[in-house]
Parts: sequence; C-alpha cells; structure tokens
Amino acid sequence: MEKYRRPEGIETSDSDEDDFYDENEVPGLPQKFAQLNRPRQSVSAEVYGFYNPKTSFVPKKIPKSEKQREQLAALLNKIFMFKALEAEDLRIVIDAMEERKFGSGEDVIRQGDDGDELYVNYEGSLECFKVFPGRWSRNPR
Repeated sequence: MEKYRRPEGIETSDSDEDDFYDENEVPGLPQKFAQLNRPRQSVSAEVYGFYNPKTSFVPKKIPKSEKQREQLAALLNKIFMFKALEAEDLRIVIDAMEERKFGSGEDVIRQGDDGDELYVNYEGSLECFKVFPGRWSRNPR
C-alpha cells in the first residue's frame, strides 16, 4: 500500500508521522477526489524528428450530395463525440466519410479487430454478437 504526503491546508497533528496518509483514506477529502492527489501514472506524446517528420494534416474528401451531408450532420449531432464540434470540424468529419455496402451475412466488424472506423447504418439491419471463449456462438471464428 502506497503512502502519500498530505496536501497543504489539511489540518494534521504536530507529529510528522501524521503527515503521510494511506491512499484509501484522505481526511477532509471525498474518496472520489483522493486519487487526484496521486502521482501521474504515465505520459505519452508523439515524437517528431528525422525518421518521423511532422507534416500538415490534409483531410480526406469523399464527394457527397447535399442530402447525404444533411443526413450525416443530423445523425452526428446526436452523438456525444460529435455534438461539441464546430461547424468546420463537423464538415471535415462528414467529408471524410465514405459509403460502404455489405451483403447479407457479411461481417461489418469482427471482435478483436482494430476499431478505426465509424459505421452509419441507413438501410437494413445488423446482428451483433459477443464471443465468449469456451462458449457456443452463432458466429464462430
């Protein structure tokens, strides 16, 4: 169990041993905020240099009708990840979206694959399954 120094302004006794607290108990601080005083666990950043030069972002543009743009904007404005986007940023996202069609019984997403795409289903229906190891599945791999 780790010990952390008490934050400034929290009353303690004159004894130095009281100046440290257990990570699960912070006097005068609700438990949900106790972890905010913990040391940072990790930091990550993109490294640019000779082998990875920084380039300017050029967004992808897929032609769409005005009706398609309006439908996508109406849908994306209901999704929490896109609600807060400025109009120009939303336009960039919509421009980059590309139509893909799938046949009956064809997999759209497979469990375990990288999640690097967003799908919008306009027609038809999708069946979703989660595969649990060691259990029967309707969609075996």
